[in-house]
Amino acid sequence: MKKSSVSIRKRIVFGFSFSAIFISLVFSLHNFLFIYSIEDAFFERLINEEVQSIHHHYQKTQELPEPSKAFMSIYPDLESAPEEIKKILKEEPERKEISGDNNRHYHVYLSKKQPRFLLIAEVSSYLFVRPIRGKILMFFAISSLVMLLLVWGVGYWIAGKTINPLSKLASLIKETEPDKLPKAFAKEFPSNEIGILASSLEVAMNRIRTFIEREQQFTRDASHELRTPIASIKGAVELFAVRELKPTERELLERISSAIFQMEQSVETLLMLAREESSNQHYVPIRLLPIVEQVVIQNAYLIEEKSVEVDVNISVQQVVSTTEGTLQILLANLISNAFRYTQSGTVTISMSDNLLLISDSGEGIEDSIKHQVTESMVKGANSIGFGIGLSIVKRICEKHGLELKIDSDEKGTVVSIDFSTSH
Repeated sequence: MKKSSVSIRKRIVFGFSFSAIFISLVFSLHNFLFIYSIEDAFFERLINEEVQSIHHHYQKTQELPEPSKAFMSIYPDLESAPEEIKKILKEEPERKEISGDNNRHYHVYLSKKQPRFLLIAEVSSYLFVRPIRGKILMFFAISSLVMLLLVWGVGYWIAGKTINPLSKLASLIKETEPDKLPKAFAKEFPSNEIGILASSLEVAMNRIRTFIEREQQFTRDASHELRTPIASIKGAVELFAVRELKPTERELLERISSAIFQMEQSVETLLMLAREESSNQHYVPIRLLPIVEQVVIQNAYLIEEKSVEVDVNISVQQVVSTTEGTLQILLANLISNAFRYTQSGTVTISMSDNLLLISDSGEGIEDSIKHQVTESMVKGANSIGFGIGLSIVKRICEKHGLELKIDSDEKGTVVSIDFSTSH
C-alpha cells in the first residue's frame, strides 16, 4: 500500500496554524471568563459592603435598615422573598446568583446568623457583560480568524525559507542519473543540517561514481583481454574444421565451436553494455525485422537437431525507438534462451502496439527461481549458461525505461518488452 505523502512545508504551516488557533481559543476563553469574573466580583463587592452596613446599623438600632442602593431589597426572612427566588434558595441555600423571568438577574445573600435577613440585588439594568456577550464572542472569533491568517502567512513564508534548500536538494537527487552523478554541489547549500546532508550525499555520490567507473573499466578491459584468446581458439577450430576428422572428433570440434560462439557472444554483450552505460544515448527509429532475423540466424545452431519451428510475426515496416546495441543485446539473450530451452514445438517472435513478445513451448522456468530469475548468477538446474543473461536484460530495460515481464509455466515461457514506456 502506497503511503500518503504530506510535504514538510504543509506540515510546518499546519503546525503554525494549529498553534495559532489553539492559543487564540485559550486566550479568548480566558478573557471572556475574566470579564465575567470582573462583573461578578463588582456586584459581590457591593453586596458585601451592604451586608456590613446592615450589621453595623442593626448593632446600633436592633432593626434592619432600608437598603442604600435602589436596586437592592432587604427581607427579614426567606418566606417573605419573591416566589421565584424563594423556590430556588430552598433547594440551594448557598446559591449567590439567580436568573429570573424576563431576563432578570439577581445577586443574593442569605444571612444564617443574627440578624437574619435576605438581601436581594436585582442587577439586570447594571449588567455590562451579559447583554453584549454575543458581540464579545464575535470580536474574539474575528480576532482569532485574523490571527490565523496572519500566522498562516508567516508560517508559509518561514516554511518556504526553511524548506527551499531541502526541496532543491531533493530535486537534484531525484533528477540524477547513474551515469551523470552531480559533482561539487554541497557548496550551493547553507551551512546547517541541510548543508551537512548535502555534503554526505556528495561524498556518497563520489564513491558511487568511482565504483561505476571502476566496474565499467573492468568490463571493458576484461572484454578486450578475452577477445584475443577467443579469436585464437576460434581460428584454430576453423583450421581443424576443413580437415578430415573422425565423427567423434567432429562432434568434439562442434562442441568447442558452439562454446566459443557462446563465449564470444557473452563478451560482446558485456562490451556493448559497458559502452551503452558510459555514453550518451541517442535514440533513433530502428527497423526491427532485420535485427531479429540476424539474431535468429546466429543462434540457429541451438535448434538444428530439434523439432522446433520459429515463427516470426513482425512487419517489415516495424520500427522501435532505441539504440542498435541495446536491441541486439535484448534479442540475443531472449532468443538464445528460447532456442536453448525448447526441445520441441514453436518459438514465436512477434511485435504489436510497441509490445515485443518472445514465447516458447519449453518446460518453463523452475518454481524455485521464478521470482529471482532476473537476478545475477541465478539459473536453473538444467541451465548451461552463466546465469547473467536475464540479469543483463533487466538492467538494460531499467536503464532505458522499458517494461519487462516474464510469465512462465509448464507449457512454456512468454517474455514481453513494452517499448512504449521507453525514455
